[in-house]
Amino acid sequence: AAALADLLQGRRWPELAPHFTTLWMMTFRAMDDIKESVRHSASILARSLRGVTLRLVDASLSPPADAAAAVAVVLPLMIEHGLSSTVTEVRMLALDIISQTARSASPASLKPLLPALVQAMLEGLSSLEDSRLNYIEQHAERLGMDADRLDSARTSAARASPLGETLELCARVAGSDPSEGGALETVLPTVANIIRHGVGLNTKVGAARFARSLTSRAGSAMRTHAPPLLKALTSATRAERSNTVRKAYAGAAALICRYAAPKRVEWFVNTAVEMHKGGSGSSEGGGGDKDARYAAGLLLRELLRSAPEAFAAQAASEALPVAFGAKMDEDTDVAAVWKEVWEEGSSSEAGAVRLYAPEIVTLLVEGLGSQQWGRKQASAQAVVRLTELGHDLLNGSTSATGTAEGADAGGASSSSPACVLAEALLAEAGGRLWDGKESVLQALAALAKSAPAALSSLPKGGHARVVEAALAGTQRRKASFRVSSAKLLQACLASFEGDYYDLVAPTLLQAVHTHATPSTAAPPTASASGAPAPRADEQPAADDEDAPLPPLPLVEALGCLDAAFVHCKQPLAPRQEPPLRWQGEKSGEAAAGASEPGPGTAGVVVGPASRGDELVACAAKVLSMPLPWQQRLASLNLASTIAARGQALQQGHNMGPAAMEVDGAEGHAGTHADAPARWAGELVQAVAVCTADVAVQQVRATGLAALGALLACVESSHTFELPATHKDSIRESLQRVLSNEKSVTITSSAQQILQDLVTPP
Repeated sequence: AAALADLLQGRRWPELAPHFTTLWMMTFRAMDDIKESVRHSASILARSLRGVTLRLVDASLSPPADAAAAVAVVLPLMIEHGLSSTVTEVRMLALDIISQTARSASPASLKPLLPALVQAMLEGLSSLEDSRLNYIEQHAERLGMDADRLDSARTSAARASPLGETLELCARVAGSDPSEGGALETVLPTVANIIRHGVGLNTKVGAARFARSLTSRAGSAMRTHAPPLLKALTSATRAERSNTVRKAYAGAAALICRYAAPKRVEWFVNTAVEMHKGGSGSSEGGGGDKDARYAAGLLLRELLRSAPEAFAAQAASEALPVAFGAKMDEDTDVAAVWKEVWEEGSSSEAGAVRLYAPEIVTLLVEGLGSQQWGRKQASAQAVVRLTELGHDLLNGSTSATGTAEGADAGGASSSSPACVLAEALLAEAGGRLWDGKESVLQALAALAKSAPAALSSLPKGGHARVVEAALAGTQRRKASFRVSSAKLLQACLASFEGDYYDLVAPTLLQAVHTHATPSTAAPPTASASGAPAPRADEQPAADDEDAPLPPLPLVEALGCLDAAFVHCKQPLAPRQEPPLRWQGEKSGEAAAGASEPGPGTAGVVVGPASRGDELVACAAKVLSMPLPWQQRLASLNLASTIAARGQALQQGHNMGPAAMEVDGAEGHAGTHADAPARWAGELVQAVAVCTADVAVQQVRATGLAALGALLACVESSHTFELPATHKDSIRESLQRVLSNEKSVTITSSAQQILQDLVTPP
């Protein structure tokens, strides 16, 4: 080996060509010899042979023809026998010679060898990497390392290695020859094959980077070569599981779309959209294929960033409507990438909703009808967002023009977006319960608040259909679903103009009655932090379907009664059903002789109990119970509504002459003109005590407002006067409020009520 090293000095290619391959093969074998002395001599020979080889392949140091011939022998030799060796020193020597040869050789001599060279370099990115890094990657979570950051560091190191530098040089050579049959055309099949079948993180990311580099250098010449590479990258993005690799593939595919034909970009966009749909509906009840949904969003996001003109021309009308619903996906990574598509693709969120409203509505209806629960939930959440951004569009038509075709005189139509969405939501509201189904009820509530006029045109019942669906939901066993149903019911009763009091009152009053009965519900206590303890009705229902249904939560039941009473057209007339008897309430006969209400006569009425009478009895009972502040606040809101309705009745609002008459109220002189004052008299003392007992500003502010309105009702009556004992109790409660209240507004309100009590009108 030492003698051969001396013989090689100064030799030219014609002399060495017949023996060149043999020289290197013997050198590689000697470097792997068992004897250390042989390996030492072989290393001396390898250094000498390396210097001769690099001189021979350099066109500036050897005749061009000899250099080209040397390159044609050296590169295949190093790729086939050097990089594939099991000896580390041999592999490193071969890689060094390949890198130096590619750098010094002429482009013309490299072009025929580019496919083999590119494949070897890309595969070497993973095969020549330290195997310990693979171990760390597989145990990254156990070692407390972030897998994505580790992958990023590995790919950055590979890019800066001799392999990465050689690939960049190859991309420069191939990109400069885009002609038919040129280097670009010959190397692309190799790259596409590695993208499809490559193994190893660095190999896959390197292939994507090489494709990007080729595209950047070839420019518009990639137009004719784009289809196979674009198809390979798109499929690989869908199949890959590593986020780092997927991002690299998607970025390369998006850059190719910048130079691809419009039809090819359209195919790319349609493939991404179908990929999302396929990932959303792959299985009932499961999570679907979140990797497919994520890959679809990634492809479109990278298209938006790398080729914004192509996105605006070919993708916006298809991608943005999908993105509006997909950004609500149950998986946070999927939602985040689609949110970026939506935000970066639309200059104005409200403007984009207005522009693509028909497409968005169609996709949301399709999503609500999906068999995949996560997609149903995401679509319902998107409906909520749609009502926030485009509530003025919900009364329009779902036609492609966006005009309100078929609208009736009131601006509503059964084909309006609100009705179309409500139909889809109502179809999902019943039937089997699934995780997240509460979002369907939340979407219906948002529609009821933002487009009540449009929902009046719903087929098969209009507003009543939504109210009945909400009421039916309150009878389901799942606690969270029943609460959401009650909130939907409250939204409907508050937004719809119709009188649904008689429809909902039996269920709601029974729920409150159950809470107010000590034998079935002990009053909950507040925790040390001020938050209420879990209520009994919020505990999971028993598996036994025959077990009694727990009552609705008290806050929601009171809120629904509050909203229903606002639109009650005949508050002074009795319901068809007999009223509930509240604990402490006297019988009708005992009440007939009572001259004035007292603390023990809450809910006592003369003759048949009207709707207002039974609601007052309900409110009085709840106000007298020791409850957490949230439930007291709900009862005070109900008292405020009763007072406001009483003031309206006293002023003659919403009441004709017949409305003051109650059929069958014999011995009552046919008139209930003093009913509002009587309601106020039954509630005012309990409201005052409740306001003073709870040191929460929101409760006190609401209580003082209700107290002022109730006292105004009493003072407006010419036939009813508040007993002196009640006034003294109210003054005492107000003094307690003033003694420990720091809010100027609340203090001022309490002082004003005290002054009004001292100075009669």
